[in-house]
Amino acid sequence: MSEMTENRKQDFERLKAVTEVAWAAASQGLRRQAALERAASAKLQDLAQARRRSLDGLVAADQSDTAMISAASGWMIWAERERERLNMELARARAALAGEQAKARKAFSKREAAKKLQEIDKERRRRRLAE
Repeated sequence: MSEMTENRKQDFERLKAVTEVAWAAASQGLRRQAALERAASAKLQDLAQARRRSLDGLVAADQSDTAMISAASGWMIWAERERERLNMELARARAALAGEQAKARKAFSKREAAKKLQEIDKERRRRRLAE
């Protein structure tokens, strides 16, 4: 095998190794951001369930209990503010997730292209040796 062919083979091996590392980093970032998005979504769902339970309890309560109605009203105001905050957190998480998805797609494409180039080069070398 010529020195140039050997250098080319090593170049493709290095390129593949670099793209594998980039893909691993991108997929790790994607997994991390997906977990953050799921957590934000779960917090929002938990708040919605707590709000429904509170409303159900308020409907079933004695309507003459003004202290309970006042406490429930205060909690509902807080819950609405918290819902707005959590929706913003979820929107940020989803935007960051979309960014990580784009990075992962790009890293995956580069990795696949490097693999394909290496396969093509390997096939060319195999053909040359067969000649």
